[in-house]
Amino acid sequence: MDKLNYPRDHGGEACQDEPLFACEFCSRTFSKSGKLERHTRRIHIAEKKYKCETCGKAFGTSVCRNRHQQRTHTTERIHKCQLCPESFARSTYLSAHMKIHAKERSYICQICNESFTTSSRFKVHVGNKHGERPYICKLCHASFTQYTYLDKHMLIHTGEKPFTCEVCHKSFPHSYNLKIHARTHTGETPYTCEVCGKYFSTSKSLKVHVRTHTGERPYTCEVCHKSFPGSYNLKIHVRTHTGERPYMCEVCHKSFSASNSLKEHVRTHTRRQKPFTCEVCDKSFSASKSLKVHVRAHTGDTPYTCEVCHKSFTANSILKVHGRTHTGERPYTCQTCHKLFSSGYNLKRHSRTHASLKPYKCHLL
Repeated sequence: MDKLNYPRDHGGEACQDEPLFACEFCSRTFSKSGKLERHTRRIHIAEKKYKCETCGKAFGTSVCRNRHQQRTHTTERIHKCQLCPESFARSTYLSAHMKIHAKERSYICQICNESFTTSSRFKVHVGNKHGERPYICKLCHASFTQYTYLDKHMLIHTGEKPFTCEVCHKSFPHSYNLKIHARTHTGETPYTCEVCGKYFSTSKSLKVHVRTHTGERPYTCEVCHKSFPGSYNLKIHVRTHTGERPYMCEVCHKSFSASNSLKEHVRTHTRRQKPFTCEVCDKSFSASKSLKVHVRAHTGDTPYTCEVCHKSFTANSILKVHGRTHTGERPYTCQTCHKLFSSGYNLKRHSRTHASLKPYKCHLL
């Protein structure tokens, strides 16, 4: 058994180094060898004969099984917050939640002085910002700040999705994922932006949105150094460098870097479904971002400016095409005559000269 010297925290204040004992199977650490032996015997070695009746997951002891059922499958949330719509299955969860409203932040990072309401959030911060991620997956070597995160991560390898939506029967690996998904059916948006009043279905979405008001963009691309308000935005952006397009249309096999882009594209096949309508001229669009760009034609807003000639545009994509007039870049090639074009639209229009297509007819003749 491995003995490590790892600083433990008590409310954000580091104490003197204590020897910790690390599990050779999951890297979880313990302050006493007896606790490590009991953990190894119950979790990794003992026969897991106690099965959860809901999802079938097996445990070494009935206590672990019962605790799993209470924490994971108990849908009754009798402990309700009096200040917001949130409710919880356990009073301890409600107590931790109330610190958010009280703005009580008793866990302080000794490295950067950032404070947190719970020890779990403090530990996640230390792992993500300062590199302490002691729990390592033996299969893919991904590392985590807490053992519970490693435990949830293992479901990716096992393929387990024990939580199923009663409406559309889509399954999820975690109860939290199901809870968030269910809001797509109920329309519930319990989180409100205090600045603009916009509603969101998750606290994470609200947190990322608030950065559009504060200007905070903490996630930076290592390739081009462009920054983003959310980790998901960065993840999608990185695919412009790698060329990764994991989402494919089953109808025309066109691929996309983001799931919402695929969703918007699919509407072009479903009888031109256009659920987003302009309140000024009643023109409709298949994607919300297309409507957002169109509205600027009414407001005159042109937020994207060329750094070379200072000409401004309503959409970033239009600015990108314009920029090629300065660089001379022509990335689109005609497969018939090999002529080059600066945009896909110009190539498409040119291709009609080879196919003798004349799609636009005068209705006065």
